[in-house]
Amino acid sequence: MPEPAVKASASRGASYTTPPAGVMLEEIELTAASLNEPQSALVRARVVSPALPPPLAPPAVDAPRRSGGRRAFFVLFVAPTLAAALYFGLIASDVFVSEGRLLVRSRSSAATSPLVQGIGISRASDETFAVESYLRSRDVVTKLRDGDGLLAIYARPEADIFNRFPAFWTRDDFERLYEHFLSWTSTNVDEAVGIVTVRANAFRHDDARALADAMIRHAEELMNQLNARAFNDRVSAARKSVEEARGRVADVERRITELRNQRRVVDPMRESTAALEAIGKMTTELAQYEATLKQQIAVAPRSPAIPSMRQRVATYRSEIAQLREKVVGGNASMSQSLPEFDQLTLERSLDARALEMATFNLDKAEQESEQRHIYLERIADPHTPDHPEAPLRVLGFLVTAFASFGLYTIVRTLRRIALEHAP
Repeated sequence: MPEPAVKASASRGASYTTPPAGVMLEEIELTAASLNEPQSALVRARVVSPALPPPLAPPAVDAPRRSGGRRAFFVLFVAPTLAAALYFGLIASDVFVSEGRLLVRSRSSAATSPLVQGIGISRASDETFAVESYLRSRDVVTKLRDGDGLLAIYARPEADIFNRFPAFWTRDDFERLYEHFLSWTSTNVDEAVGIVTVRANAFRHDDARALADAMIRHAEELMNQLNARAFNDRVSAARKSVEEARGRVADVERRITELRNQRRVVDPMRESTAALEAIGKMTTELAQYEATLKQQIAVAPRSPAIPSMRQRVATYRSEIAQLREKVVGGNASMSQSLPEFDQLTLERSLDARALEMATFNLDKAEQESEQRHIYLERIADPHTPDHPEAPLRVLGFLVTAFASFGLYTIVRTLRRIALEHAP
């Protein structure tokens, strides 16, 4: 920037000063008083200077805004970090985790694994998911509460105020206990091999092991109940089939007895066969007697044996007629009873066969009821943990500190942008 050009005239060696920047063409009158000269003396000076903007004044410091920034730093970073240090350092209780693994198998005719194919044992996928669902149900919570001290496990003196049950902000009822149980236990099914992993958390290492063991024990009880229920149903169905078959056989026997009493015949088939054989035999004898009678009449018409021979022939003819009437006569003949009797005999044979099969199935069901068809095998028993797995104190503190600082940085940046664009 060029130096300002100053033209000045003064009397008696008067001095002058350069005017401030920003003055274009100004005349400054310096009185004699200002130059320590007589008032009559007048000094005129003409200053020529380029136009310059006035210097910017430094921005005023906004005390409320600066106080808001300090408040945000304390609320978003300092307070959460101190709270995390207090919780993880003094409040949070140690949590022990015990883990057990089990496998559900079933006895079947076709096994999926060549190792167990000979003995007919395969993995039971449906029962595996049934076990997992049962271990997450309210029924198992009820059994653990009533018989395994679940409430005492979750209310140990070692428990902190945030993780114990009941907490100061929750109700002491079954639903809250069930929700707490779900958050402090886990079950996982490996669908590839069918292994169920059971994990239980507690404030003491022996409580964690006892809780996991109790869960597996109740799962075994469930398998036993399923076995008993299945075989009881099967035995009951087999016994019902036997009773029904016996009832049908008894009904057929009663109807056959009524038919025999009504027709006065024991076995129409056998009796008709015997009657036909007798008719045939008597017909042959009758023919012989008639031939002898004719011969006797031709040889000796006045023989005294002829009347007796005629009487015998007449008797044979009468007996043959009676037998034929009995076999193929009217409504009382055996020919009328034979179809009904044959039908009843067939029904009795079928019902007797059904009774035999039902009795066999009942015996088989009773024998199989003594064996278990669904097995729950413990792959690994719950262990007693030596060290707590939670909380991760250092990691939790660092995560809280970094997250709080990141939140504070974001809020500070957004606030600065907002202030810069404020009117």
